[in-house]
Amino acid sequence: MLATIPTDILFEIVAHLELSDAVSLTLTCTGLRQLASERNFWILILNSARISTPIGCPALLDLSIYPLSKLKHLALSQLTLEQTWSAQHPQLRPIRPFQAANLPEPAIIIHSVQGTDVLILHVPNTGEIYCWDKREARLFPGVTHRIPTSGSITSVSVPNDSDGLSRESVAVIVRSWGFLVTYWQYIITVRHKNGKATALEYEASEITRSPDFSGLGCLFFDPHVTGCLTIDSALNVWLSTAARDHSPNNNAVTYERVAQLYNNSGQIASCCFTYRGHIYNTLEVPGGQSFRIFHLSRQLVQSKHQIPSTHDVYQYTVAIEGGNTQMENAESICFNLPTSPQYGICAVFVRSDDLTVWFTFVPCAPATTESAVTSPLDFPFNALVAKISGVLVNRVLVWLDHSGHNLAAVIRRPDGPRLTLVRYHPGNERRPATTSEHWLQTPAGIDLLATKSCCIDDTSGTVHLVDQDAVFHTLNYV
Repeated sequence: MLATIPTDILFEIVAHLELSDAVSLTLTCTGLRQLASERNFWILILNSARISTPIGCPALLDLSIYPLSKLKHLALSQLTLEQTWSAQHPQLRPIRPFQAANLPEPAIIIHSVQGTDVLILHVPNTGEIYCWDKREARLFPGVTHRIPTSGSITSVSVPNDSDGLSRESVAVIVRSWGFLVTYWQYIITVRHKNGKATALEYEASEITRSPDFSGLGCLFFDPHVTGCLTIDSALNVWLSTAARDHSPNNNAVTYERVAQLYNNSGQIASCCFTYRGHIYNTLEVPGGQSFRIFHLSRQLVQSKHQIPSTHDVYQYTVAIEGGNTQMENAESICFNLPTSPQYGICAVFVRSDDLTVWFTFVPCAPATTESAVTSPLDFPFNALVAKISGVLVNRVLVWLDHSGHNLAAVIRRPDGPRLTLVRYHPGNERRPATTSEHWLQTPAGIDLLATKSCCIDDTSGTVHLVDQDAVFHTLNYV
């Protein structure tokens, strides 16, 4: 019967199916098998799939530029990846299970450009930042220069100011070395084509500070503003912003206080991000039992006026599913942010003690209406906690993928350290959201305790590790 339905109506049906169901549809009968030869069919199901998860190409790339063979490859690779990550113990690919190459010197991975082979690395000993080809394990020809910072990175933003096609930017705050400490804001832009870096550019601005300024962090930015959380001498935490000045001669930036959010006397975990011109702050309530989300509207951001109180900032409260009182005495270790909240996760918080690690996924959803005043995001779901027995080896070894659904970490257990994959599975009308844990197979020659940096590539099924001897490992699971 399905084979007799007109193609345009069939495409309307297919648009509402999950990727696996849509591909399975082409295997049911000879008539429907003809769909597999239609480029529009593959474009349709891939566009539907990447609403909820990244696929192996730049985020906003027009899929119609790809031939049929490439479209099929993208879809089948995505299905294979999901099948592999869903196994309890994902195994290395039998052919070329892992590769190793030497970096010029020990470095830390600070960003992976979605749908490309581009990694951005930071060298702690010199403060330099450069691009690395994760597929070829080498510098990009023609993009071998480095960005000098002469300091330590204290905060890294999620990517923004991106066209989703050939350009992506990330911002960092650098604390200078030396007796007289200064803070600098760097906005780093990678230009790429066919998955390879073609240029590395940056804007550097010294951050000017008010007299009672005692700290800053949680950097965020978009094409119009940069911002962060600043702390005054009374430990009050402020949301502070500065207008973007794209002039190459701009060498200073001044953050102006916009809204006082809370008092940080209890060392509260908190993070910020922007979405469609709106600013959000996600605050882990002391004890880790819920989250408070502050929303600063695009209209308020553009007004450039200080908000007299948080009563003028819309607040959401997100409870934790089922509660988890055991987390109350655990130390809040760090937070991670996905590339974009559009995939259904706005932040992941990590707590740990001597026996257990808790990973808390904070979900979000597209709002039904949006304006300069109302939020484009809603927060109708409870947060979910993945509880794992063991000790977190290093907070630097916690890496969240672009979607926010897959997190890699190294956890020490009684039988030794393990490379761990923690997954968030979004719910739908038929099933609730869940989490799962998976232990990734690692080669015997890799010492996880000597690993200094980790990155999971959610679109290619690979994990990249950098050890203390500057060896860059690529583990292939798909």
